[in-house]
Amino acid sequence: FDDGFDYPYYPDVQWQDMGFEFHGTTPATTGHGPAEHEPGVSEFTTNISNLMFDMPEAPQVELEEKDRGGNALVQTFYEGPARCKCCTNWVEKPPPGIPEATQDRYDQAAIRIYRKKGGTKMYGSILSQRITEIEIQSPVIIKAIQPLLTEVGMPVHSERHGLVMSSPFKELYFAHPKILNLVQQYEPGSLERTHLDILAQTLGELFADVSREVTDLNAEKRTSFEYLWTLFPKDIIVYSRMHGLDRLYQVITAEQNKECFHVLCRYVCFNGERFGTARAGFHIQMFNGYKPISELLVFPLGFHSDPDLEERLADRGLGVLDFQGTSYRNYNGSAIAAKNDEDEEYDKDEKLKSYHVTGRVIIDPFAFEKFEPGCVTVLEKVEGAKERSEAEKSQQSSISAIFCDLAKESRKGHRPSIEMQQLNTTRLRKQRECLCLMSPMLPGFSLKIKKWLSFYVDNITTVSWNEEAYDHLVLPENTKSLLRTFVGKHGQSRAKYPDDVVGGKAMLQHLEYYQGIIFLTTNLLGSIDEAFLSRVNLHIRFPALSATSRRAIWTNFLNRLLFFDRPSMAQDDDPGTQPVVTYASDLAPEDLDSLAEWNLNGREIKHVVKNAHLICHYGHLNMSLDRLTEAIHITTPFAGKVSPDQRA
Repeated sequence: FDDGFDYPYYPDVQWQDMGFEFHGTTPATTGHGPAEHEPGVSEFTTNISNLMFDMPEAPQVELEEKDRGGNALVQTFYEGPARCKCCTNWVEKPPPGIPEATQDRYDQAAIRIYRKKGGTKMYGSILSQRITEIEIQSPVIIKAIQPLLTEVGMPVHSERHGLVMSSPFKELYFAHPKILNLVQQYEPGSLERTHLDILAQTLGELFADVSREVTDLNAEKRTSFEYLWTLFPKDIIVYSRMHGLDRLYQVITAEQNKECFHVLCRYVCFNGERFGTARAGFHIQMFNGYKPISELLVFPLGFHSDPDLEERLADRGLGVLDFQGTSYRNYNGSAIAAKNDEDEEYDKDEKLKSYHVTGRVIIDPFAFEKFEPGCVTVLEKVEGAKERSEAEKSQQSSISAIFCDLAKESRKGHRPSIEMQQLNTTRLRKQRECLCLMSPMLPGFSLKIKKWLSFYVDNITTVSWNEEAYDHLVLPENTKSLLRTFVGKHGQSRAKYPDDVVGGKAMLQHLEYYQGIIFLTTNLLGSIDEAFLSRVNLHIRFPALSATSRRAIWTNFLNRLLFFDRPSMAQDDDPGTQPVVTYASDLAPEDLDSLAEWNLNGREIKHVVKNAHLICHYGHLNMSLDRLTEAIHITTPFAGKVSPDQRA
């Protein structure tokens, strides 16, 4: 309809044929007597009856005589003989056109129905005409149902006097049960009751066939492409598998064309600064015949066969609340390449690169946003109602509203403070639906493969620390004691001992902001800036190893081989005998003394032991001084033994 209005659009979505539009007309008129209900209207049922709501106070409207839409009647028009190639010729009854003299009478109708040729029913040799558009002219009806249409996702501008909706009239379908409840709030015979009775009767006739078909299909847990839209009202919770994981989403909008059905959803996630809702889109390709609902790419949660699914996903969501800061953890499982948790338009055939990760990882959503700026998760707006458009308001939900207060407490561009993390946890623990919708993917960095990835929360575990590592540290005892004291008391005495007389210096702020303990190692001490060195609290210098220190390191690394499975190796001289694997405890003291004579550092000794072990393992040989000496020549060909005066 070319009525001069700019029709609303949905941000971030480029979909066509929204299924409704607004028609600007002049004000409407007084009603006449009430129309009678047709049998069966009150018996209308739908699969979304659980979406009933607390009814607002019924609005009242006063009309003057001969206003547009003032008569409580329905006027139907038919597609007549074509007069041009671009417009439809609407007629009161086929074939004559609409007389000019009767235009005023038509304008007074509360509801106008338009039918086009192309129905599927035949009456003798005459093809029926299907309803393609409904125009609600009555300001009484528009004002009464405006909040109901907004709830089902159709923004209604109060300053517009006419509503034009196109087939399949999904907003009216989803609002139908609420409209029937609204009718009962008005006194019989009142102006509002009279006009709403006409609407209820019209909808009952309009959706009679659809309701029966959908009820039967839902009972059989299957659907057709034609009726897919009936499964996805606004705000319904739906299920899908994303990257092989069970996920729940909340529907924002659902649109259909001849080839594809599009569902736009929201989910809950943490972007490093705050919790909020983000969007994910799904495409269901057109299919013929009927299909089990549970085989769809995305489908309502009520059709899932696992009764414990929500409980499991809520527990998983609780686990995400533990990772609002920087966490050093262990990981074992698949991880997704550094990319948004979901693309806005999701294609099930798209293959995101995954890695099998084992070992230490750093979970840090805030740093991920900084180091991977092209992969940020865009959260939905949480501004007040005045800043949102009518289309944006119609897409809001109770879940979106939860994060408005949390967003006000957060600081843009900063990590959440400890207090803010506790506030987030306290509030979201009480929001079960938010926990179920929580994304299980947490951005972080793999220390093993040196990549930013998204890690699955259920594969993250605490680090099992090596309690013997301190004992194997080759340092003077007084240095080791100082190191243990420094680490053990970290963060406990900051209030008593300020860092500087003048606070807030700008130099090297990133280093000073870090709240944990950083171990830095280098063999280029002379190249480090003095300003950087001044920020280091404890300096430990490793001098050249003495023979005693080298002997201790050889012993430590050889004993660590006990943690590996002992291979089935044969003796050199007799392949049939039971193998005997020699470790440090089996080597003679003079063998260890001989190894300590080689001028090697700790890293070189580690590589020698590793290579010697591989040689023995794959060659089915025993480890001995000769094997270790052979590994020294292979690993560090330029190494030599120290002079006798350096062996102390």
